[in-house]
Amino acid sequence: MTPAQQTKIDLVHSIIQKEEEARQLEAKHVEDQKLKAANQAVQQAIAKEEAVKRSDVKKKAKGALQKVEDRQQQRQQRQKEWDKYKNAKPSEKDDDMPETLQILEAQRNMGDYPLKMSPGYKVPEGQRVNAEKKNRQKILMEESLFNLKKEFNERVLAMRDRKKMLTSQIASWNDQLLKINQVLFGTTENAKLFPITALRGDEKPEERFAFDRKILEDYEVERKKIQEDEARKMRQGGGGGRSFRLDDDNVHEGEGAKEGKEDGQKETLNVGTATQPRSISGARNLVTTIASSKGAASKAASASRRTQGSSLVGAASAIIMSEVEKAEEISTRSKLTAFKESLISNIREATLSFDRDLQELRVTRLQLAIELKMADLKMILLSRELGLLKEFEKQDESISEKLKNKAAEKNDIANKLAELDDRLTPKAEEMKRVTEQLKELEEEMKKVVGESPFLPQLQKIFERAPKKKVEAGVSPSKTESR
Repeated sequence: MTPAQQTKIDLVHSIIQKEEEARQLEAKHVEDQKLKAANQAVQQAIAKEEAVKRSDVKKKAKGALQKVEDRQQQRQQRQKEWDKYKNAKPSEKDDDMPETLQILEAQRNMGDYPLKMSPGYKVPEGQRVNAEKKNRQKILMEESLFNLKKEFNERVLAMRDRKKMLTSQIASWNDQLLKINQVLFGTTENAKLFPITALRGDEKPEERFAFDRKILEDYEVERKKIQEDEARKMRQGGGGGRSFRLDDDNVHEGEGAKEGKEDGQKETLNVGTATQPRSISGARNLVTTIASSKGAASKAASASRRTQGSSLVGAASAIIMSEVEKAEEISTRSKLTAFKESLISNIREATLSFDRDLQELRVTRLQLAIELKMADLKMILLSRELGLLKEFEKQDESISEKLKNKAAEKNDIANKLAELDDRLTPKAEEMKRVTEQLKELEEEMKKVVGESPFLPQLQKIFERAPKKKVEAGVSPSKTESR
């Protein structure tokens, strides 16, 4: 290698070394810059933290100072209120006028509440009862009892009207059931109809005295028939004695009576009271029942005839029915069956509702009977109290008369005392005048005698009362003056 080449190589190495040093210097400068920026950022962060800390400390200090100030203000406010309360507190020596006035008012108007059993008890004026008040209570009690009975009777009559309406409605429903059975089965013989109960005689009290000649004649015929039957049985020796009693609508038989009359009910006739209105109403009910049974029999016969005719027509028409007619008949039968079931359910529901209401009315009647019995006992008590009050009024009148007499005597005595006072007034003035004269005489004697040892003896002689002459037959009296 030549020296020139060596020089060039060294020059290149020197240049490379210079560039490396420049790069190192530059890198060091960059690191210094970064380090300086980092130091600045750290210092800024520290400064910020310190500023935040200083601000927090300031805030805390300010908050603490504010709390202290608030507490001081609260203490001052409480102290002001306490001072105001102390100033408003009345002194123990002074009396509160409003409270004192209230206490005096309460003492003046305070009621006296002794025991009623104590001997000093007096009934207050507003609670005292006299015969007039007790009679008014009795009248009000009778009025309330009448209103209770009237209300219950109105409910009973409303139930009767409901029964009438339900009976007519069930009758119409039974007719519909007969028609449905006629269409479905071609007959009405096996139709299950609901029974219809007619009104009894005791359910129509307004018709108790309504009768005509026919009812009387029917009743007379029935009464004679029962008398003949009874006489025949007595002649034959069968059955014990029979007593008949006729009520509003039923006839109750005594011993030896037999059951098995029409409709499974006991029917009676009173032999001894044939002319009474209650017996007439019972006879009228008996005739009405017989007529209704005959009408029912005639209706059943006509219904059977209609059933036979309709069955023949149905048999003739069933021969020439087409498929459409058969389907239509099936639909009609199903509709009629459903309608029949709805009718039956409606009838049962209506009867059950009526029975429930009737049972409720029966319970109400029992409760009302208890209340009426208690009211009767109360009425008895009121009557006895009224009698006692009337006796007390008589005693009060006699005592009031005695009190008036004693008050008149007291007035007389007061008048006499006033007259005596008028007579004693001049005597008192005279006594006063005499006493003054005696005092003047004593003073004059003391002046005349002076301090003499005979002064007590002279006073005794002076005070000695003079003797008065007593006439024969007159008792001596005491002297009024010296």
